[in-house]
Amino acid sequence: MKGIVFKSIFLFILLALSTSIFSEKTIYSIKNDSIKLSLSADNMFKIESKNSIIDFIDEMNFFIAGFEVSSKSIMIQKNDKTSEEIKIVKNCVRNQEHIIITERYILKPETRGIIQICEIENKTEKTLKDSIRFITRYSSVIPDLIQSKNGDALYNLIQYYDSAILILPDSAIKKSVIKTDYGIIYYDLPELLPGEKMALRNTIYVGRSSSELQEIIYTKAKLPFERVSGKVFLENSNLKTVGNIPVMAYEEDEKRLISICYSDENGEYGFMLPDDSYSIKVDREPYKLVSKNGGDMTISMPSENEFIWYPFLTDMTDETVILNFKLLMPSKAVADVFDSDGNKLSSTTSEKTRNLHHIEINGLKPGEEYSYIVRSLDSMSDSAVSESCSFRTIPKDIDKFAFVNHSDTQLFYNRQKDKSDLIMGEDILFVTHSGDLTENGPDEEMWKYHFDSHRDIYESFPVYPSLGNHERNSPIYYDAFDLPDDGGGDFNERWYAFEVGDTGFIVLDSNILTVKNLNDQQTEWLKFKLNEFKDKCFTIVYYHHPFWTNNNSIPRTLTENEKEWRELFEQFGVDLVMNGHIHAYEHFSRNGIEYITTGGGGAKLDNETGPEFYPWTVKTILGYYHYALIEIDTEKRELKVTVKAFQKMTEPLCEECYTEEFRILDEFTINR
Repeated sequence: MKGIVFKSIFLFILLALSTSIFSEKTIYSIKNDSIKLSLSADNMFKIESKNSIIDFIDEMNFFIAGFEVSSKSIMIQKNDKTSEEIKIVKNCVRNQEHIIITERYILKPETRGIIQICEIENKTEKTLKDSIRFITRYSSVIPDLIQSKNGDALYNLIQYYDSAILILPDSAIKKSVIKTDYGIIYYDLPELLPGEKMALRNTIYVGRSSSELQEIIYTKAKLPFERVSGKVFLENSNLKTVGNIPVMAYEEDEKRLISICYSDENGEYGFMLPDDSYSIKVDREPYKLVSKNGGDMTISMPSENEFIWYPFLTDMTDETVILNFKLLMPSKAVADVFDSDGNKLSSTTSEKTRNLHHIEINGLKPGEEYSYIVRSLDSMSDSAVSESCSFRTIPKDIDKFAFVNHSDTQLFYNRQKDKSDLIMGEDILFVTHSGDLTENGPDEEMWKYHFDSHRDIYESFPVYPSLGNHERNSPIYYDAFDLPDDGGGDFNERWYAFEVGDTGFIVLDSNILTVKNLNDQQTEWLKFKLNEFKDKCFTIVYYHHPFWTNNNSIPRTLTENEKEWRELFEQFGVDLVMNGHIHAYEHFSRNGIEYITTGGGGAKLDNETGPEFYPWTVKTILGYYHYALIEIDTEKRELKVTVKAFQKMTEPLCEECYTEEFRILDEFTINR
């Protein structure tokens, strides 16, 4: 679950931490009168100031290409009576060579900035060149604004709603690039000779808006700037001001966004802009600029807020569940929870004014029926209010349950909706998805399409997805789903695990084939989790690309992970592997493990197969939209898979070319 717990530590602490990616997160924090910085053992950040909370920086550290961290220690200490710092010492190895990286994060009482000093000591006999990197990665949010240069001044400015962060890298850093939409890598650092040390200094500032931080940039670069301010009024409201409205500043040609800020509770906004031509306006949906008088602007906005993504469930336990949803207009929100008799049990408020919310509901009882209603807390429009939706928590010590697996939903809305209607009739606890939820992961409209078509099941049964190739590892995926913490990779959610009773579930990302370090991390984590689950009654693994397919229109060997992963699956006794990617149903049985591909969840279906089949093939069936019902009884030590088809395709690539046909495509039982 997202979020970081703080501890205030004011005395010297020194802990030697294993760099195992499976170690428990330990939190360290330092603070002065303006800022509080919290850091976990795996470099997860949270920066808190008086006026804003910067909770979208995941990682901020130096690394050397080709080296891996073998040991790490973290300490908090007072440098003097006024200065406090977090110090991280990492020993990095490659073969028999090693280097030492020391990162220091310093807070002084007179500053609202954080000073990051990195010392790199080359203990090898080779020159380090073109290999030193400093990376900053934001967490699972998509920033409103990212800037990286003003003249010769290199910086990175990130704005998200009511918070902003400014990174001023060391002058030795000459270049930065944005990687895969949610990370910044700084490089072109000087070479480092054998036995040499190098110190780099970055400064990090926080604030409510990018405009106030831009003053720091202009001042340091000695560039002229001017203060521009005004108010935002709501149309037809007797000059009533409105807050939380994004105001944009563009270059005069209105092609390049140069700054953004949000109006405060009094409708006031303010910029620090270069002393040059610029244009200020409100032009972000759903707000419309009606008129402008100097710096004051009058806008129109919808009279009612609404859900872009209707509330859906993730990460359920016997006592908690996460409610996820996205609103048309930013606001706070509240979730009211009721027992099975309709008595109100709790109201949980999301305190941040956001479009996207993840509300954790606590204090539930195992195996109980509940209902919930979510509503936005709007001051200038009518609230969005959900219908009453019901769910059942996971019973404690559960030994009998069922869930649905499906995959490759992607494209055809009506086929997905028909499938969802049928799944609602199943007696299940949750839903798993083996990837390719949407046709195009970076397209937010495609996600609305997905959540709309699966609304009925997702609002009542928590969903546990895996990444497919069509997600393209988009930040929107991580934005949408608040998943179990027990994982790794991007935002700690690229791969993860969870447990239900005496059954362990492992969710992998089969897309990271060519990223060796990341793939090695995932495989090491997989080995760790399989060992942890080895005494469970059942272990189920799912990911997108199957090891094999009899489809002759795509490569028969789909993943480079087969040798490593299959060996681990067999070593630790995995029972069932669930995949997608192939838009058909396939079943393979090899060395005591059952492998199923359930790619008929709503995408266009495949229509070619053979002529040669793998000898361990059980079934390959084309042309049916389908899902798999998995029923588990750990008392009987029995796992039953029933694959249910509901429509038969009559013409490829045609959404409405089908006939109703309900049939069992496959049925088998695994006994332990």
